Amino acid sequence: MVSIIERVLFLKETQIFMEVDIPTLVYVAENLETRIYATGDTLVHNGGSSFGLYVISAGKVEVVQQRNGRDVVIAQLGPRDSIGELSALNDTPATADCKALTPVECYFLPTAVLTNLLHQHPRLAIGLIRMLSRRLVSTTLRVSTSDTAEEPSG
Repeated sequence: MVSIIERVLFLKETQIFMEVDIPTLVYVAENLETRIYATGDTLVHNGGSSFGLYVISAGKVEVVQQRNGRDVVIAQLGPRDSIGELSALNDTPATADCKALTPVECYFLPTAVLTNLLHQHPRLAIGLIRMLSRRLVSTTLRVSTSDTAEEPSG
């Protein structure tokens, strides 16, 4: 079993939590649930709620959307990356499936705890915004590169 101190140290190395003070990280660490998934398991279902934030501690997760009847890989994520944040923040259905590419261990923070933390700790909100901004830039670059590659030459 991972100690609270080990969880705090892990959280401090993630984009979302790196600027959060230690007492808040202790609170977060105390409220995390450990979840384990086998290869092929779905952590978050497209169209369903994520019910909270998942922070991957081990393994790889693939984010996949169905487009024109085929699976399109949006991202591959690994340790210290998060999933489910948009569904949790917006209280909306997830926009993609998040599937375990390998055995995955992650920490889960329920939506109610995440929302409460965001109201009380602006540094957490800043970390979350930075992480989402980086992910948006990365996805935009990847999509624009693939669109260019698919254009007919002529």
